[in-house]
Amino acid sequence: LLKDPKFNENGSLVEDLFKTRLVSLNSDLNIIDPFELKTYLFQEFWLSYEAKVLEFEICQTGLIRSFERTVILYYIDIAWKEHLQKISLLRDAVGWRSYGQRNPLFEFKEEAYNLFQNRNTIIRHLLIRDFLHSFIL
Repeated sequence: LLKDPKFNENGSLVEDLFKTRLVSLNSDLNIIDPFELKTYLFQEFWLSYEAKVLEFEICQTGLIRSFERTVILYYIDIAWKEHLQKISLLRDAVGWRSYGQRNPLFEFKEEAYNLFQNRNTIIRHLLIRDFLHSFIL
């Protein structure tokens, strides 16, 4: 995160996610302790999450859980469809690796696992972003 050029632009990436102005990050980013930064960002996220829960609960009790469930199912459905397409393409591509003296089964297992892990990370990021950017009409 500290090496991300968007983060260096006065923390614009973080401020865009939380939709709030954070503590000034104009100081030298090399002296920031990664653990402290992680703790600070988690606290900011948790405050934003609690504010969003209260915003939804003021309108209707139980609305937030219904919204979370809907968004989670939506993104899992989309990600799973994409994952199955990628696995199909991977199955075709791995067959060619046997010509390079590689074990196709091992290659398939390794890359399929990496795809699965990436899918989980992407789902998590999309859920957090959509939840924090949501509002009631």
